Amino acid sequence: TVLVVLSIAVGVMGVGMIAGARITLGRDMTAAYQSTSPFHGVIYTENLDPALLRSLARTSGIAQTEARGFVNVRIQSASGGWENLQLEVIDDFNAIRINKIFPIAGAWPPAKQQVLLERASAAELNIPLGDTFTVQTRSAELHTLIIGGVVHDINQTPKTFSGEYKGYIIRETAKTLGFDRELDVLYFTVSERPLERDYILDRLDALKAKLERSGRAINGRFVPEP
Repeated sequence: TVLVVLSIAVGVMGVGMIAGARITLGRDMTAAYQSTSPFHGVIYTENLDPALLRSLARTSGIAQTEARGFVNVRIQSASGGWENLQLEVIDDFNAIRINKIFPIAGAWPPAKQQVLLERASAAELNIPLGDTFTVQTRSAELHTLIIGGVVHDINQTPKTFSGEYKGYIIRETAKTLGFDRELDVLYFTVSERPLERDYILDRLDALKAKLERSGRAINGRFVPEP
């Protein structure tokens, strides 16, 4: 009988420890996610010049705005095959305010022709820091880039689900790959009610109206579930 009681007690203790560990892990993950200042919404548009960004940032209920760009290429793997690689274009790596990424190894910020690989992509591609690799643009042009460093992006979807590797570059590198326009993806955060999706959509509509009045086309928008 004593052994039965002890067994039950140990079992209950074990369940409690597991539950406690899950709660702690959940809190840690939430804290890590919030430390990146994740976007509340995204608008896909065109020609986000600095003056327009300043105007958008003054919109009521908007805390921060930031422009990004994306260049989709293919990277040649060690086996000789081609895999999708999405390169995110960032103007100033030392002034990222939304969807922050964190350096792990190598250069920060990257120099021209350097790519910072997201750590999961770096692990899969297994290309040493400083080595070169070949990418192919949509126009079938081949370019040589350099692995400048490794970063952590907690907001990045793993390749298993997204179907593409992820890297980060400066605009000068993007231009060599054919991206010769202004950044065209607008990230924003709201200054209040960040857990109310309807409110975020309302503020997105206010930004969208400003963009349309400026003559910009709206190519898409996205608001994740808070």
